[in-house]
Parts: sequence; structure tokens; C-alpha cells
Amino acid sequence: MGKTYLLASAATDAFAGLRVMRVKVCSVAHFRLQIKPISRRSAWGHFALFAALASTGCATSVRSIPTTVANPSPAPVAVVNDLEDKNKAVRVDRTTAERHENSAATAPAPRVTIRSPGPDLSNLPNSSYTLPKGGVYVEMLPLALQGTSNSPKLYNCGILLRYGLTNFMELQMYTLGFSVQGQPQSTTGFSPLTFDTRIHLAEDAWRYFNYSLGLEAYVQTTWGSEAFDSGTQYALTMNVDHALPCDVALNWNLGFVVMDDPTGEEVVEPSFLWALQRDVINDLAVFIQGYINNESLPSSRPDGKTTAKDVTEYAVGAGFQWTLNDRIALFGSYNVGLNQFTPDYAGSLGFAVAF
Repeated sequence: MGKTYLLASAATDAFAGLRVMRVKVCSVAHFRLQIKPISRRSAWGHFALFAALASTGCATSVRSIPTTVANPSPAPVAVVNDLEDKNKAVRVDRTTAERHENSAATAPAPRVTIRSPGPDLSNLPNSSYTLPKGGVYVEMLPLALQGTSNSPKLYNCGILLRYGLTNFMELQMYTLGFSVQGQPQSTTGFSPLTFDTRIHLAEDAWRYFNYSLGLEAYVQTTWGSEAFDSGTQYALTMNVDHALPCDVALNWNLGFVVMDDPTGEEVVEPSFLWALQRDVINDLAVFIQGYINNESLPSSRPDGKTTAKDVTEYAVGAGFQWTLNDRIALFGSYNVGLNQFTPDYAGSLGFAVAF
């Protein structure tokens, strides 16, 4: 009887244990079924966290002190040990991050100088750098001439106004200004206005190939004299700067322009511009430059062009930039066309003032 009671008791305990285990198994299964949607939400959360970290990483790579193609910085040289490099990197990242956090206006505005960034009208490609918040540049081309063998000569008096909306975004207004077209179709008037914006995206310091990246977009309006109206144009350009060894600065732009050809058809035309520049003496730099298809800012088109699709323009040239002081710079350039669709020559002299 005792053995029977013990066996019954053991069986009862075993059955109870199985019931508990069954509940636990069911609970685990239920938990696993319920955890799946939680995992998806968690995955999105991890993705959002990763995006935030990536954006923070991008923020720390954005410029802290802009350089310019007009005054290239020398290539970095490893003159400190690894510990000092790491400490310096931490300090730079922290300073840059603080600039982003305080960009709303709590920190004092950086000092505006014509040296950094340099004037846009001095050479063909535009810089990737932007003016500091509240900074103003006035750039003028009192003398701009171009001519071809199969179209009238052109004179323009261009002006570019630049304003730093934030430390990393710039607004611009540009026009070729008062324009004169020579014989045999003589006319005078004002070239249309162009509205431009530029954003500085990122920069990084490598040992031999530093880079800075910006994005620029402009819209050329029809607000001008009818004789110089080339229709509404749109453009998007990627601006890149490099500080190379031997104090050489490389600046190039790659983008496209959307325009109407003489038949009224909308055409998308790619463009590429470049310039290599170096200081020969203190505050005096010389450069060589060139472009394919379009300049970085709109200019008068030669009459010899039948459609925008079946031709390609090529030009090369050289110029100088003389920085008189922190506020004023003088510059000039001369380009020659390499085919029948490009102006035979295009020369300009101008100045820029920082406020």
C-alpha cells in the first residue's frame, strides 16, 4: 500500500511537472510569436540610430576653418606622434560639433575675409566653401570681353552678390549686367538675373589628397533685356576642392544645365570645369583653367550654335589673383576656344570686396 501510494504520488508530481513545463513551453512559444513584430520595430530603431550616428559622423567631418583655391593650404605632414594626432582630431571634432550645435547664433560670427573662401569670379570653377553666417562678398567684372569668328563680339559688366545665410549655406545673385553686342547685330541692354544657392557638405584631411565637397544650384530667369534673353535655365553642380602637395590647389565642378535650344526643345547639357592654382609669391597666385560645355555661372551663348545637343564647347586659359589685404582682391583671366563652337577668346578683369 505504501509503495502504491508513493508511485501514485510520484506520478502525480511528474504529471504536475509536465503541466508546468507545458505552460512554460507554451509561454516561450507565445513569447517568440510576440517578439517578431518587436524585432522589426527594434530593427527600425537600430536603423534610425545608425542614421543618427552616421549624420553625426558627417557633421564632424564638415569644415571647421575653410580654405580656398586662392590660398591653398600645404599638404599635411606627419610631424607629431600618434597620441598628439588623436588628441588633435578629438579637439577638431569637438570644435566642429560645437559649431553645428551653436550655429543658431549663440556663438560669435567668424571674421569675414576675402582670403577664405576666395572670390568665385576669379577663375572658372566655383568653390565648395561658403561664406560664414552674415558674411557678404561683392564681386565685379567691370571688363569682360569675348568674341568669335562667326558671331558678334560681346562686352559685359558682371556682378555677383554673395551672402552667408548660415555657416554652411550661401545665397547668391548674379548677372552679366550691362551688356553690349557688336557688329553686325549691334545692341545694348541688361543680361538676366540668376539666383544661386550653395551648400558646403563635407571635408576631410588626408595626407596627400585633402578634399572639400559642396553642392550648388542656380536658376537663370528671363528678367532682363529681350535681346539677351536666353530663356530660363536650371543647373546643378558638385563643387570639389583639393589641397595637393607643393601648395597646389585643384578645384573642379561637375554638373549639368537644363536649357532650351533655339528650336524650343529642352536639353540637358553636362558640364565640367577645372582649375589648378598656386601662389608664386605671398598673396599673388596664378592658375590654369578650362571647361567643357558650360561655365559655372551662365554667360552669353555664341550665335553660331544651332542646337545645344549636337555641339560641345572646349576652352582653356590662365589667370591670376592678387589679394591686396583681408578685404580686397584683384583678378583676371584669358581663355581661348578650342573648337568652332567656343568663343575664340574671352578675357576678364575684376575685383572682390568682403564685408
